Amino acid sequence: MIGVIADDIVYSPQSYFLFKALNELSVSNDCYLFASSVQHLPMNNNFAIMQQLEALHHPGILISTSMMNTQILAHSLTASKKYYYMWSFEWCALKQFGANQLDHIFHNDEINIIARSNTHADKVAQLFKPTVGVAYNWNAKQIQKVLS
Repeated sequence: MIGVIADDIVYSPQSYFLFKALNELSVSNDCYLFASSVQHLPMNNNFAIMQQLEALHHPGILISTSMMNTQILAHSLTASKKYYYMWSFEWCALKQFGANQLDHIFHNDEINIIARSNTHADKVAQLFKPTVGVAYNWNAKQIQKVLS
């Protein structure tokens, strides 16, 4: 069972690649998307879409997609494994995210980081901790390999 926590579902490259991957993964897994809002579906979905807070009770693998929703991931008591799919270096643009919050995400032993590219993986390893793998643009095969 794979659950992904997202912020806003809009027509964007990140939403498109996420939906594409979840559709592929849903062929062999139960997949769930936990979103704070759905403004525009980038394509038809073959997986369940639920409210973001429902992720707190998800019993399977749980993947966050932003530093903000990684706060939900960190507080989930039922997830079997926790991952943060790091699409970009968000912390560079944040003005009110404190060092304790960064530490709670990037030095949390329960949260494994999946990088979007080898370059991202190298930078995260230099700044925080090694990633558990790379999945370029939510590539479903690469995601499946990292999760297994």
